[in-house]
Amino acid sequence: MSERSQLQLEEEQALERESAVVREENPTAILYLGGLALFIIRMMDAETQWEYPTILLPLMDLLVITLLTAHVFLSLRYYEPKQILLFPIALLVSAISGFNAGNFLPWVVTCMLVFGAVGIDFRKILKVYLLVGGTICVTTVIASLVGVIENVTDALDMERNSLLDEASERQCLGYGWSTNMANHVFFLVLTYFAWIGRRFKFKEMLLFLILTLWVLSRTLSRLSTLCVVMLLLFSLAYRLGFIRRIMNSRITIYMLILSVPFFAYISYYMTASFDETSLEWVVIDVLLTGRLSIGLEALESTGISLLGQEYEMFSSARDDGQMYNYLDNSYLQLIIIYGLFYTSLLIAAYIVIVKQAGRRKDVILMVSVFMAGFTGLIAQHFIEAYMNPFLLALFASHEMGTAESLTDEVEDGSESVAEIADNENAETYGIA
Repeated sequence: MSERSQLQLEEEQALERESAVVREENPTAILYLGGLALFIIRMMDAETQWEYPTILLPLMDLLVITLLTAHVFLSLRYYEPKQILLFPIALLVSAISGFNAGNFLPWVVTCMLVFGAVGIDFRKILKVYLLVGGTICVTTVIASLVGVIENVTDALDMERNSLLDEASERQCLGYGWSTNMANHVFFLVLTYFAWIGRRFKFKEMLLFLILTLWVLSRTLSRLSTLCVVMLLLFSLAYRLGFIRRIMNSRITIYMLILSVPFFAYISYYMTASFDETSLEWVVIDVLLTGRLSIGLEALESTGISLLGQEYEMFSSARDDGQMYNYLDNSYLQLIIIYGLFYTSLLIAAYIVIVKQAGRRKDVILMVSVFMAGFTGLIAQHFIEAYMNPFLLALFASHEMGTAESLTDEVEDGSESVAEIADNENAETYGIA
């Protein structure tokens, strides 16, 4: 047997062992999913205009930590030795980086969610995000429109940071910032895309296009709208067969595997290379609503940290003259605020996630991570686990695969992932 054939056989055997393990449902999954749901609700306090009772916040924090800790300890038999070894290291780095950045809890919980997902069906995790996040989003928007909570508006008068007229008002629709609402909608659409495990049907594409245009008309969030349109265009092109062969090629898979580190590199390179005396760079900066100039100021004033550092950001101008300096780029926040160690762990995790998805020919998950990583160029929510669920795919179970990985002949009337998974004759593919 050739060395190449031996490697292919070992990969197939590894996938078979993985499938055998994940079919045994983790009995403490309810603790994990409950902790996840509560974490999403808890963190939306910072994203929306809802005012939680002050005494409730520490109680929610304690309950989240308690549920996830109990789940992890009761699930140790599902862990492989390397996961047990890696967990305390990742937890320590997350805790130190979060503490130094002045934002301890979210990063510790994120680490626990990633490692706690062992033995839990990833589609159940996505379902929690859809149900909880979707309910919060719809409730918040409706409440803001009927006057239950404030529908804050901003006039985009931040000089260098806007192409729009100063009189143009953006509605926040119950969120703290207009782009937060638009980004949340994008991640809900992307989560739904991964959850159904197939290309969008035409009626779904039309529905999401109408929704996106409505959000754009209210929030004027052009870049977030662009991300949704890109996802819809991909789904349409794949459905029509234009890019099916390309998506199933090894080169494409390798490019997707390296997409997140590439986005991180291009973020740093463009920011560090920005030259305010160059017309070309200024035009790019204006198109990116000031992200390059603001990022360069942060790099020059604080530098890159190893294990996190505090960096005070303002999302609006203050009376004392402090201008808007919020880093609307996930990768810059990572290297400047949370440190290179945490950044390296995060990027390595996404490389593994996409690599594993490539072995399963899981086109949907690969594209979902790519799109989530792409939006990290323009928003901070890529690194926030209460918005972005895809980091949790690292150790979660993927026994059902996706409709795209089970067959290349998915038509408009095709079944969803859950329905296909019930078919005993469904095939599972590995990399050829």
